[in-house]
Amino acid sequence: MKYGYVFTHEGRKMYSEIEFAKNYFDFLEITIKNEKRISNILRLKSILGSFKILGHLDWRINLSEAEHKEIKKACSYVLLFKKIGAKKITIHPSSNEKLDINKVRENNLLALSKIADFCRQNKMQLLIENITTDPFNRASEIEKLLTKIPYLGITLDIGHAYKVSKLEVDRFLMLKNKVGHIHLHDVVDNSDHLFFQEELKLKKILEKIKNSGYDRTISLECFNIFKSDKVLELNEEERRSMLVNNLGVVKSGVSRV
Repeated sequence: MKYGYVFTHEGRKMYSEIEFAKNYFDFLEITIKNEKRISNILRLKSILGSFKILGHLDWRINLSEAEHKEIKKACSYVLLFKKIGAKKITIHPSSNEKLDINKVRENNLLALSKIADFCRQNKMQLLIENITTDPFNRASEIEKLLTKIPYLGITLDIGHAYKVSKLEVDRFLMLKNKVGHIHLHDVVDNSDHLFFQEELKLKKILEKIKNSGYDRTISLECFNIFKSDKVLELNEEERRSMLVNNLGVVKSGVSRV
């Protein structure tokens, strides 16, 4: 397997982040929240060199109403990631409590079909991530989308699946032939995107993934820690230290299973 982590680009420290990732990881998964913040794509590409990049679209893109402007926005990010060499792009489906749930399904299907087709035309793979809210938080719902959009794949977010139920992780892993990427992070008391502080917990999850036959890319999507019943933010040095620590556990855990 290949290992990376998710970094949210907000217009700063991108270049130093790439150099850090190159020293420890196989790839960097970048979320860009404002495409105008990257002013020099060619320079970014030159710093990347042959280093692998995965794309993660802004989760605020709303597909629940299938509006042209939102689809166009997603496609503009796709082109941006293409310029820096990304081949896999993760997208979030959208919930909407104001709409009938069947209309939400219909609109997401329409929007995802157009974006996935755009990705295919640009020789890129669109992967849909399971979220934590209805209707796209269960394997059965994601599988229905994949049946209707056969060239769409899955980014399995392990933490999101655990927030639904332990069984949901197993159900998603049964779709392993459609899983093109995995997000890995801890969940404590309904708080997610946490670094793992219990090695045994992380290794058990890794064993489950490996036993499923999955052997592609895994991103650590970790940003904070849980301590004294609180979610604590980390500074850059602390975050990088925890990334290297969790990566070490991941690699040692995989070698032992």
